[in-house]
Amino acid sequence: IKLLFSYEAGENVTKHKIKTYSDNKKHTPEGILLTPNSKNAIKCAIESDLVLHYGIHSSTALIAGFIGFISGKRQISINQTLPLFWERKRKWWIRWNKFIFFKFCYLHIAQSKATIPNLTDYYKIKISKIRYIPFEAGIHAFQEKFIKISNLNNNSNLIKSNTFNFLFVGNLVRFKGIYLAIEAINILIKNYKIDIHLNIVGPETIEKSEPRIPEIQLYIKELGLENYIDVLGPKSLDQLVSIYSQSDVFILPTMKDCFPKVLVEAGIAGKPMITSDASGAVGTIVINGINGYICKAGSVEDLAFCMKEIANRDIINKMSLETQKIINKYLIETQNEAELFKKVILESIK
Repeated sequence: IKLLFSYEAGENVTKHKIKTYSDNKKHTPEGILLTPNSKNAIKCAIESDLVLHYGIHSSTALIAGFIGFISGKRQISINQTLPLFWERKRKWWIRWNKFIFFKFCYLHIAQSKATIPNLTDYYKIKISKIRYIPFEAGIHAFQEKFIKISNLNNNSNLIKSNTFNFLFVGNLVRFKGIYLAIEAINILIKNYKIDIHLNIVGPETIEKSEPRIPEIQLYIKELGLENYIDVLGPKSLDQLVSIYSQSDVFILPTMKDCFPKVLVEAGIAGKPMITSDASGAVGTIVINGINGYICKAGSVEDLAFCMKEIANRDIINKMSLETQKIINKYLIETQNEAELFKKVILESIK
């Protein structure tokens, strides 16, 4: 049996150029169907016995899906989506492309809880055709490294002990909510006088339209927040584990993320989390009011309110314990991801 993956990668992964733009008003940056890779799409559909479509279900998947369909090949879509409200706001050509593409697939794998209502309620896929396989997201490997490194690293000068220390980790792009985080700190410092600090960790992107670290630092300076926010740039895993360990709360006010791995990492570190309702990990890794808060995507006021509410030692300690419970459960759910994929593949080729 020959299996080929129709994989469509995002920025910084594929060698093909990707045409993208950001619509910050609607908070849903989109690729314009990406650059079609017709040659590989046709090869994938013709040479395989079963086609697994993993990644962005865009033009390449549509080509492979159509060729596979007329060739009589069974196909499986592997899905991580935005929450339903934000999926409905994606560009019409992205949504209609997926509507058509899904018609070619025999089964559909949902890798987050947020994905299931998207497939059933919006894309009208029968629940009998959906298989839930939680996204492993490297959680077991990160847990192993986290335990090993955190046992070796017991000190750091990055964290202020008498301060509520917030942490952002991610690519330094606007839609991840970097500027929202900065502006929320500004509100908390000036309106509530909370003793607070924010570390921003992550690499610059290759996109010229996205901010550089000096640009972000200049904006922080203009707001007079140099003593409250540090832009640390990219860090090694050893350094990152240390920073996670000594932070109080993790924040990711993203305006679009299907399943952010950084939330899994923060969960392994046992941190309360604040993310937006545009994150596909909502309800799985972050549960509102239990181990963190969910803010409205794009709302600096809502983000600042959530940060103010969580800036309490008793709440942080309580939510940290809840995070550990949620992550321990997720570790169990994801430990057999490969076996579950194998089961679905065998089901499809019978």
